[in-house]
Amino acid sequence: MVAASAEEQVARAWLESPVQGAGHVRLDLALRDELPHTMAALTGDELNEWRAQIILRETATLTGEQRALVDAEVVGGRREQVAGWGDRELARQVRAVAGRGGRHGLRGR
Repeated sequence: MVAASAEEQVARAWLESPVQGAGHVRLDLALRDELPHTMAALTGDELNEWRAQIILRETATLTGEQRALVDAEVVGGRREQVAGWGDRELARQVRAVAGRGGRHGLRGR
């Protein structure tokens, strides 16, 4: 018997497709390694998994370091404000910070 990959195991546990299982694994790794403020908001009930996925999706073209900077600027210290935004506003805020380079100068890195 061949051992199932982590993605396959997650998919089975959630009763979802392997592609969706891989998405859960990607999110979990990003939360652990690059999105600590989003992780804190998720565990503090200011964000749900869908909204954390929005942040991951909107920062998909950034490096891990850049993603962490966007996370700090958008979510860090503003969890209650972020909790009040709708999905579109959250995506717009993340895109705005990622697109303009943020206060930390993401462009050119």
